[in-house]
Amino acid sequence: MAAPRTDQRAWRDIAVVLAVAAGLRLWHLLELSAWPTFRAPLMDARYHVEWALRLAGGGGESESFFRAPLYPYLLALLHRFTGELVWSPRLLQLGLGLATVSLTHRIASRLLSRPFALFAGLLAAALWLPIHHETELLLEPLFTFWVMLLLERITARRSDPPTAGEFLIWGGIAGLAAITRPNILLCLPAVFWAALRRGEGSSPAGRLPRLERAGARALALVTFGLLLPILPVWLHNLSVGDPRTPIAWQGGINFYLGNNPDATGWSATAPGLRTDWQGGYDDAIQQAEQAAGRPLAGAEVSDYWTRRGLRFWREDPSAALSLTVRKVRLILSPWEIKNNEDPRFAQAQLRSLRWLPTGYGLWLPLALLGVIVLCRRDTRARALAAVAALYAVSVVLFFVCSRYRVPIVYLVPIFAAGSLEWLARTVRAPQVGRAPRLAAALVALVLLHLALRYEPPGLRSGGYFQSYSSLGDAWIALERPVPAIEAYQAALRENPGYIAAWNNLGRAQTAAGRPAAAAASYRRGLDLAPDHPTLLLNLAESLAAQSHYPAADSTFAHLLSLHPSAWDIRWSRARVLVRAGERKAGLSQYLLLLQDQPRTDAPRREAIELADALGDSALARTLREQAGGSSQR
Repeated sequence: MAAPRTDQRAWRDIAVVLAVAAGLRLWHLLELSAWPTFRAPLMDARYHVEWALRLAGGGGESESFFRAPLYPYLLALLHRFTGELVWSPRLLQLGLGLATVSLTHRIASRLLSRPFALFAGLLAAALWLPIHHETELLLEPLFTFWVMLLLERITARRSDPPTAGEFLIWGGIAGLAAITRPNILLCLPAVFWAALRRGEGSSPAGRLPRLERAGARALALVTFGLLLPILPVWLHNLSVGDPRTPIAWQGGINFYLGNNPDATGWSATAPGLRTDWQGGYDDAIQQAEQAAGRPLAGAEVSDYWTRRGLRFWREDPSAALSLTVRKVRLILSPWEIKNNEDPRFAQAQLRSLRWLPTGYGLWLPLALLGVIVLCRRDTRARALAAVAALYAVSVVLFFVCSRYRVPIVYLVPIFAAGSLEWLARTVRAPQVGRAPRLAAALVALVLLHLALRYEPPGLRSGGYFQSYSSLGDAWIALERPVPAIEAYQAALRENPGYIAAWNNLGRAQTAAGRPAAAAASYRRGLDLAPDHPTLLLNLAESLAAQSHYPAADSTFAHLLSLHPSAWDIRWSRARVLVRAGERKAGLSQYLLLLQDQPRTDAPRREAIELADALGDSALARTLREQAGGSSQR
């Protein structure tokens, strides 16, 4: 009768863990649904949605993959079935989060006694950072699920003998993780080591297993399983002329972003590359191709940026080493580091996160002590620790942010619970030797806590001004200018020198029908950057909207003196002059534009209509003839 009671208690434990996890996740999902970014995603999330919508609409892939494709393809499949990408992916990711929590509890139950395994499961259920990332249209929930599923399989009770299917499953899961985020491939040595041990059986303590027949078979099966998900991706890249890219070619660019003289260790920006997603992508390709003097395949672009990063290591090894030490401190820091968005802003604004004190940094010192405790008594814990360490290295090679370390976050409850279990056993142990062990553990925990209290420089400056501004951008995308104005004003209260917020505030005020207020906002931005082209252009158009045509034209003239070849600015000036009744002056601007940019179709069409309206049929005919001899857009 003991076994059924044990099974009943195990099912009750997992039911409690999943109930807590589901309740906290549903609360956060419902609270976050009121935010504009829920329906108007930004940055990487928007990139994933646009990619998925293109696929769902029948668009093919004409180039090699810049990013690993599994997550956007999954979104496209969801869109095919549901017709939307607002609730369905988030509900799926909530399910993946519950599965990941369940896997964490399952792994803990193999390494720990029941009460401490339950504690690890409840702690995993209440970690606020994964809860938040599961509501974003980012690949973290899917990737973390694959990682924890792989670790659950690695720590499974040993079959005697292990089957071929078991090792194929290991490799298949690793392959699925790789086409979600390729840096999991750096964890393969730990996976292969675990496969060798399972394939050959236990070896003497402290010695690696010998590569004998059973071990070689295990490695071959894992490798075969690994290649199965990767092969279709590789074949696609091969078919479009990029055979050296097995999955995706963004690795070289990311390596340079994390290894250059201006790198912070956490920011995904670099000198000479625009900070917006599309602009940075285009700049990376353009600079690589300019250096080579020819078009490049994706792998060649990646190679160019890898060489740039390695050059930094060769030319200034001390700075590169110092940067690497900073990145190691960042990945161990309790500070949640922003990337696509700032998770600390969400925690500060949302009660569903603010009331959860269970953060990564709070439990990490206990977890590091637990690594020592569990690895001394169970080889399966060594596999967990090895995967975690190699994954951390794979992040440090590039740049660090909070969402990249989510797979490690889910291992923290297991090792922290192991540390608490050891402390509890030590307290109950006989008196002899107990006090020194407890004192040493306490000192170690205090020292670890102090050593890990690292706040990255520059992350706290200005508060949450960028986060408020991002909310404004999302409100603008939803055509809600009034809440956008409030968000931009909140950003400027925290950082009055944020030029982009002054510009976007003006855009929102224009959309709300407040052109005078918009002009005032643009002027405030120009006080900070007098020759800022976007501010000048928007100011000119705002003045024209108020019928202040002389002031608008004067602003256009100044802007064109700074950027004489900017045809879009000249086009705006031509339109404003026509609206002001200066049709001949407007036509002259159209002609100057077409002289520099003869292939622009829309300005040419407007110039022809204007020439006809002015009765200059000869000019209109000439413009039509020129249009027939050019490739228009």
